[in-house]
Amino acid sequence: MSLIDRDAVRHSLIDIIADQDPTRLADPAADDTWLDLMATAVVVAEEASQLLNQAVLAARRAELSWARIGDRLGTTRQAAQQRFGRVEPIPWPAYQSQKGRPKRVWRLRPLSFDNELEELERWGRQGWHSVGAGSNFHDVAPSTEIWEHRRLPVTAPESDLGPDWHRIAFVFPYVYYARPTGQPAEPAQPAQPDEPAQSD
Repeated sequence: MSLIDRDAVRHSLIDIIADQDPTRLADPAADDTWLDLMATAVVVAEEASQLLNQAVLAARRAELSWARIGDRLGTTRQAAQQRFGRVEPIPWPAYQSQKGRPKRVWRLRPLSFDNELEELERWGRQGWHSVGAGSNFHDVAPSTEIWEHRRLPVTAPESDLGPDWHRIAFVFPYVYYARPTGQPAEPAQPAQPDEPAQSD
């Protein structure tokens, strides 16, 4: 039996569509209404597909077997592994424009859910801040001020955060945030993380 209330999901999707520009979807007789609805549905489908990939990656990272994953997806172990076995983690910048992404970006790895916040706090005191993340890594850029980092479950409202936090990454089941403190960065060695980030 599914643990998901399909009607609730359907109503949430309706809310997503309704939250778009209401003037664009107001006239059912207009051709553009259906085209706009199609474009919205494409974005929803793409994001849902990325969420599914991230969820499977997180399940494998938690050492769940392909048999359990396939069972929950309503398919076989072999089919689940064939579909998702080669899925690569997608850093957050792949979901958004590269505009504004710093040119000097270095990669902190290997990280885990257990130690990444501690590492980000340590590097944040030295002025480094996360600009993207994936499975077991954060891409960080330098600055002259101390940065703070937070991680919230994907289901947690952003209102749980204070002011000035901005979203930097989504690695299921968490969303990551960062903000500058305005305090001068602490000098430290080494002056930079171990390796430059891979090109996206």
